[in-house]
Amino acid sequence: MTENFLVDVAGSEKLLGRNEAGEIMKVFFYDDATNPVTNSKEQLWKSYFKKIQKLSKMEKSDN
Repeated sequence: MTENFLVDVAGSEKLLGRNEAGEIMKVFFYDDATNPVTNSKEQLWKSYFKKIQKLSKMEKSDN
């Protein structure tokens, strides 16, 4: 996975967790304002599942 792909999935650079070397260690699908569980907005659920769908289309690597 490329960094651009992970930024695209997250939707924002702010939703990436990086280590001291700048490597991406975590990708968050939402923050407090866009959490579909606590905000119960249909659009937030659509956005969340769209991110899952992008990841599900990735091909498996043997590495």
